[in-house]
Amino acid sequence: MVSEMNVLRNRRADHPALERAMFHSRATWSDDEIREHMLAVELANIFEWAYLARRDGILDRDVWESWAETWRSVILASPPMQKRFTKTVWTFGRASNVFPGIDEFINDRGHLPDPFRPVATSGWKQRWEQLFGDEPR
Repeated sequence: MVSEMNVLRNRRADHPALERAMFHSRATWSDDEIREHMLAVELANIFEWAYLARRDGILDRDVWESWAETWRSVILASPPMQKRFTKTVWTFGRASNVFPGIDEFINDRGHLPDPFRPVATSGWKQRWEQLFGDEPR
């Protein structure tokens, strides 16, 4: 799924006019701004998967800490790239139970709290609510 999404993102990056036509708020963006944005979306998506995997106990703490440090010292070390991580680049990270932690980390370049949360209940509805904050539609 991620690979297919990235194919679409790369197509949009390679054809900036398509991005401008799809998103009116980007109508005045330069080709380079669109390419930078699409790269930020891809990187944000990778970060989200790691964040959610740690939150759900799939990534060990040391792996998570290493991942967060890589972001802090490599990706966020670039001011032009850091400014691209606005709410528009996040997919799962827009959820009210995820965004505050991610936003603080991106904008303050500070400590990212360990997102690990043991799952107290089972079942698809409870899991959906934990991930997305509301009932499935």
